[in-house]
Amino acid sequence: MELYDIETDSEVYKNGIYLAEPVTVDATPEAMVDAVHQETKRFIKKKKFVTVFGGRTFGVNCYD
Repeated sequence: MELYDIETDSEVYKNGIYLAEPVTVDATPEAMVDAVHQETKRFIKKKKFVTVFGGRTFGVNCYD
């Protein structure tokens, strides 16, 4: 993750970083994608700047 964000012309990490609980779905890959999408939308509706990191599990991170 870059420290400087071109789109916002800022160092957004200076606003603080919130680590949400991991998104866990014990079902199909499609169900996991939908769950991550729903969780991400929840934060975007709160006007949060969202980044998503994933691997074997997914987590949604956001900050103002």
